[in-house]
Amino acid sequence: MKRNYLVFGFVILLLSAFIDSARGPLLPIISQSLSLPYGRCSWFLVAGNFAAVAVNFLLFPLLHFFGQKHTLTLIGIFGVLSGLLVPWVSGFASLMAIGAAFGSLIAMMGSMCNLLVIRGSDPKSRSNTLCGLHVMYGVGALTAPTVASILLQNGWGWRAIFATIAPFFLLLTISSAKWFPKDSAIRASTFRQSLAIAPKQILFLLAFSTYVAGEITISMWMTTYLLEAQHVPVVQGATYVAGFFLVMALSRAGCIWVLKAHHEIVVVWGALILTVVFFLLGLLGHLWAFPLCGILGPFFPVFLAWTSRLYPEQSRSLTLWILTSVQLTLALANILIGKLTDQFGVAPTYRLAFVWLGAAMLFLALCLRLGGKKELAS
Repeated sequence: MKRNYLVFGFVILLLSAFIDSARGPLLPIISQSLSLPYGRCSWFLVAGNFAAVAVNFLLFPLLHFFGQKHTLTLIGIFGVLSGLLVPWVSGFASLMAIGAAFGSLIAMMGSMCNLLVIRGSDPKSRSNTLCGLHVMYGVGALTAPTVASILLQNGWGWRAIFATIAPFFLLLTISSAKWFPKDSAIRASTFRQSLAIAPKQILFLLAFSTYVAGEITISMWMTTYLLEAQHVPVVQGATYVAGFFLVMALSRAGCIWVLKAHHEIVVVWGALILTVVFFLLGLLGHLWAFPLCGILGPFFPVFLAWTSRLYPEQSRSLTLWILTSVQLTLALANILIGKLTDQFGVAPTYRLAFVWLGAAMLFLALCLRLGGKKELAS
């Protein structure tokens, strides 16, 4: 186990999650501030998703030429510049530009943290370690709507809230330049992994993509749904989102210590099934159930750990493909949700989460049949 890789992996996912999860609760405020309908405003998210796809494909060459140490430093510098440019957003075009910048940051940090932790962890405990990593996503995602709610109540605008990321990226820049180990011997082996993907592995990409589409639909559009369909104020709606990410963080944290190999199948299925149940209860008017949808948290890290064990020689390249396909799916999902929300309203559109989660169950079943249950518990 390599602690330096784990520490930096955990920290950059925490920061990535904060940016990612601040966008949803602030979307209604951005829409009102710039006088943009949700269909156009959703491109703030979509631009980020498309930029993320491009950035993920550029990440391996970047790692090859600069190494992990300097790549982390470059990400830090890019984050500082992005935070400093947010106050200049004044219309649709500049909103798309900053959306693309945020999406690029989220993608680069999301890919880097998984690559670092997979490299720095022992295969036998990788599920537990990745659950620990993705607790950081839950913590960052919980912090974002909470901080946004507090700052909004104190008169801060959405631009000022996003600008607060600049000093944190400055710290990342300094710390990575100073403390992350040199990795010249790693760079060639990292780049040599083939980016080719077998046809059967597409099922894994689809399982991850549809799961994340369901997760993001529930969390990213929860505030908008509560505001438009349930007439819950934005500040109060942000607390429901915070509760969602609290449950997500706690469910992943529990897996760090208690998850055993023979429990993994139960965890991935239980996460999806319970989420569907709680989401249905929320739509029926039991709003307390929406935060409990965060129980789906363990699915991603546990399934990712299994995938890396099933294909150890392609762990880095397959992780890159997974994260890239996730971003592409999210881009298409956000376009669809934005357009359907403008045409039919957010209440019926929000139910698309059922479609995504149902598809994730189907692809999960096919992946288990393909890979075998023994590999999931190996």
